[in-house]
Amino acid sequence: MPVISRFLGISIAILYRDHEPPNSATRLIFGRRVGTVLNVHEVEVRSGYRLWLRFNDGAEGEIDLRDHLTGPVFEPLRDPATFATVRVDPETRTIGWPNGADFAPEFLHGLLSSGVTAL
Repeated sequence: MPVISRFLGISIAILYRDHEPPNSATRLIFGRRVGTVLNVHEVEVRSGYRLWLRFNDGAEGEIDLRDHLTGPVFEPLRDPATFATVRVDPETRTIGWPNGADFAPEFLHGLLSSGVTAL
C-alpha cells in the first residue's frame, strides 16, 4: 500500500484492488484499515419527505428526512416542490439541492441502517 503522506501519526495511503469493481479511493489510515468511502449512487423522491437511496456498498432503501430539515439551509426544503428537486451531486457523491443543502452519505447510510423513519 503506497503511503502518500504522514502527519502527526496519520498516514494517508492509496488502497487499490485488482478485481471488480475497481477501487482507487483514497482513505485515511489511523493505524488500522478504514472502510470504503460511502457514496450515494441513486436517489428517488417518494411521498412526503421520504427518499429511496442506493449506495456504492450495495445498501438501498427508504429514509425519511422530515425530522432533519431544520436550520436555515434546510428550512426551504420543507416545501414539497423544493424537496423534490433533490439530485445526486457528481462532485460530492451525495444528495443535494440547488440551494446548496446536502447531507453526508455516512449520515444517510446511518439512517438507512438504523431504520429511522417517520411514518
